[in-house]
Amino acid sequence: MTSSVVIRTRNEADRLRLTLTSLACQSQPAEIIVVNDGSTDHINQVLTEFSADFPLVTFNRSLTSTKF
Repeated sequence: MTSSVVIRTRNEADRLRLTLTSLACQSQPAEIIVVNDGSTDHINQVLTEFSADFPLVTFNRSLTSTKF
């Protein structure tokens, strides 16, 4: 059984890296969906690194913030 985890984020690249690392270490595989709400930090680098190593990580990037 695969679980799904949805993470919304904006300018939280370092915190997202910790969260993704923690999720990757879980005993059950999980589909991880990251919704980037127009971040201006290095979040795309973090997402690219993780999606290369963990194929269940996908991300959706908004070019402008929806201010959620």
